[in-house]
Amino acid sequence: MAVGRQGRHTGLARAAAEPAARVRRLREHRAAPYGRAADRPAPARLHRLCGLGPAGVRPRRRLPGASDQGESRVTRTTVPAATAAPGSSTVTRARLPNGLRVVVETVPGAPRAAVSVHYGVGYRAEPPGRAGFAHLFEHLMTQGSESLPGRAYIDRLLAAGGNGNASTHQDYTDFHQVVPHEWLERALFCEADRMRAPVLTEHALAGQLSAVAWEIKGRIHDRPHGGLPWPLLPGVLFSAFPNAHDGYGDLRELAGTTVAECAAFFERHYGPGNAVLTVLAPQHPDEVLDMAGHHFAGIAARPVPDRPSLAEPAAHEDRIRTVTGPGSGATAVAVGHRLPDPAAELPGYLAHLALAGLASRRPVHVPGAPPVPLRARCGFFAPLDALDPDALVCTATVPGDVPPRTVAEAVRASLREAAADPRPDDVAAVGAGWRRTHDDLLARCRARGRTELLFGDPSLVDEVPRLLARLGPDDVTAAASGLDGSPCAVLAVVPGGGRPAAAPLPDGLLGSGPPAPDPAPAPLDSAPAPAWPALGTRHAPSVRGLRETTLGNGLRVTAVRAGHAPLVEARLRFPDSGARAADEAVLESAAALLRARCAGGPWSVRSDGIRLTMTGSAPADRTEHLLAQLRAVLVPPLASPLASPPAAPRRPLRARTENDLAWHVLAGRTRGEAAAACAVPDGATLVVVGAAGPDDVAAAASRLLGPWQAGPRRRTAPDTAPRAGLRILPPDAHTPVAFLGLCAPDPTPHAAPGTPTDATRGEAARFLAVGVLGGQPGSRFASLSGAAGAPLAGGFALAGRDVLFGAGRVLVSAGMPPGTVRAGVAAVCGQLRLLAADPPTAAEVRRVAEFGAGQLSGVFDSQAALADHLVRAGAQGQSARTLLDLPRALRETGVEEVAEAARRLFGEARFTGVLRAGAEEAEQARQAAAAVCGEVTA
Repeated sequence: MAVGRQGRHTGLARAAAEPAARVRRLREHRAAPYGRAADRPAPARLHRLCGLGPAGVRPRRRLPGASDQGESRVTRTTVPAATAAPGSSTVTRARLPNGLRVVVETVPGAPRAAVSVHYGVGYRAEPPGRAGFAHLFEHLMTQGSESLPGRAYIDRLLAAGGNGNASTHQDYTDFHQVVPHEWLERALFCEADRMRAPVLTEHALAGQLSAVAWEIKGRIHDRPHGGLPWPLLPGVLFSAFPNAHDGYGDLRELAGTTVAECAAFFERHYGPGNAVLTVLAPQHPDEVLDMAGHHFAGIAARPVPDRPSLAEPAAHEDRIRTVTGPGSGATAVAVGHRLPDPAAELPGYLAHLALAGLASRRPVHVPGAPPVPLRARCGFFAPLDALDPDALVCTATVPGDVPPRTVAEAVRASLREAAADPRPDDVAAVGAGWRRTHDDLLARCRARGRTELLFGDPSLVDEVPRLLARLGPDDVTAAASGLDGSPCAVLAVVPGGGRPAAAPLPDGLLGSGPPAPDPAPAPLDSAPAPAWPALGTRHAPSVRGLRETTLGNGLRVTAVRAGHAPLVEARLRFPDSGARAADEAVLESAAALLRARCAGGPWSVRSDGIRLTMTGSAPADRTEHLLAQLRAVLVPPLASPLASPPAAPRRPLRARTENDLAWHVLAGRTRGEAAAACAVPDGATLVVVGAAGPDDVAAAASRLLGPWQAGPRRRTAPDTAPRAGLRILPPDAHTPVAFLGLCAPDPTPHAAPGTPTDATRGEAARFLAVGVLGGQPGSRFASLSGAAGAPLAGGFALAGRDVLFGAGRVLVSAGMPPGTVRAGVAAVCGQLRLLAADPPTAAEVRRVAEFGAGQLSGVFDSQAALADHLVRAGAQGQSARTLLDLPRALRETGVEEVAEAARRLFGEARFTGVLRAGAEEAEQARQAAAAVCGEVTA
């Protein structure tokens, strides 16, 4: 048994008075059936659900089945969010008369809203012989509802720049979406209709059986080390069927599923009393509760099912299982230990969470192998994501064939070392990592929903960092000691040709290819249902402070005050390196030298094959310390390239093709010859986003990074205009898909930071012109890759813009299955010329504007997303203010401006290209490519 169950967490025992009440509440909630939390006192002023909202909230018509008496029994509580960051708010909880629990968090100024519905049924509720049914039913529930059949809703949501998905976990199934905030009531309408009347048909069931088969094939059968740690490790760690079985199940058993069985499953498990609705939005809680009552109160209450028994017998010895997996020359090992029950022993559980975070910061030393990264986490999917029993999971991949028990012992040793002398700063970093994860709008929405459903307390999301800070060294040491003396489960996936651990997939379900959605764009103005809600009030994204400046050494600094968490996210992007072919070793040398300097600190380094980016994060009150550590990494300048530079990582084929295109464009240009040339301030961009004051950040950056100097950067500028031409490269040995990359100069100069906002309108016109071509639902490229028989059937084509060595360019990427290269290249090249001859229509421009504005709003979902976007934009010479103005400008730019931008970008441009394809197919595509590229070279 783990030590946490034996009460040996001495450090927390000294400060357990306050958590004790929380533990009692969790125990009471766990003893109740799904959805029945402890009774909550009614507030002094009862909230009226239908037609009687507070002042300022529009009245609503009464729904069938909603009575005045029922409405008056609504309970509601409001608790402050534990994170006191600027912009954070309160969490409001309510229960509708039909039993539906509602959790609302107000996020002031957020341009988007997140909505989730968690149902208290997961794969641990499945009886023997029905393994995988919960996941199959989750798929079926996404196939439309009575008022929104088929893709009536999801197509409109995607066209507006939102997104939605669903997932099945041990103890719950959730449906979640992120929408422009003016779409909030439409999202609630969708979820209420799904809860009221999903469409369950034989056709939909057959289609989703096939979709699940393809999901299993891609995630387990075809992926190296697929199934590790989930869904294979639970079968080694646990014995009881609910805990041990494969949540994907055996599709041979599920193939005979009937619609009647699905209807019975829905009736039993998908009632409002077994669900939690969670909303994070800028609207006032009263307005959100008014909407929720209007759309959900009329759904009839149903009995709440009892929880399944999850009793798990204690293990008395280690359990080891070895399976074979395709396509890898390494051995992957997962080690699992039982965790303390978070509902009964939250302090002990959090000690293991801290231990997992500490262990993941150091490599594991396996005898006979080089040090390799160790990934440790609580839960198969996430911490506090399941009821007891759950697992602490550690995974590592080691080269060659290493005995699994040897790896397991090395993992235990790493856990002991991590707990030997934990520093307060290291434990604080675990809490900061939790805050960083849950700063994201959707991640926080889903976490609040599942902690309300499982533990009756959505504020756990805010409390975890504070409770982690209470941990003492003894608590973490005790957690590691308990694991050291308790049995574990070890799953090893070794190189081999098959996967006997996974159930075979029936051939009839796979068919000739994965199901493809209807690519037809949703009409923006048509109402899919008579009760389709109108859009709410729209407002532009905003931040609480912004400062942009350029230091004397050429470093551009952007500081933004925004987000929910009391953290800062920092990004430093260096200018284009110019490393090419043999010189790519210089870039990887620079990355390795920087990583060595970053070891043990808050900064990390990544390379995309062309440029380097550094990422850092810290509590907001440690911003200056974060920048001081960055200075220590950058000063003095990097030394010469390593004698034996690390090999470049294997990147996805699309990324490698785009890099090949960059090298082809840069052929014959001057390049840097030393690692120091890859990490210089002149032309670099530093972005800091978070709770720190922008003026304070700019001042600290000037003081700490202003002295950062390096030798003159050798800028790469062509002696002549960029040449056109298509280079043919051999196909990838591991991927049958052919890839095409094309680029042409963007003739419009990019605006420098700080330019007036009237430049935003020209940026919007170019954005829209490229978007009409490709990159969003309903684009011209999308029409090439839709139904069977289309030129790019089974493939894709995308268009975008970026900057390479200070020069703007239009970029096109396309992937084509074997046998379609000739038709695909011809179709893509044809559309490039056609866009200038056949200008965008008003409907096309409006569709792209709505999609683009919605997508741009998504960068405000978290501090990390905003920092990532701003550092990319800054590296392209764009001001952060452009980002704030662009959504509005997209909707205001006229069709004529977009048509002129399309003519300038595509009308006379000669493209440079790279095609990775087999010799025969490349030869067939040569003439089509020559239409836009001219000469073709091998």
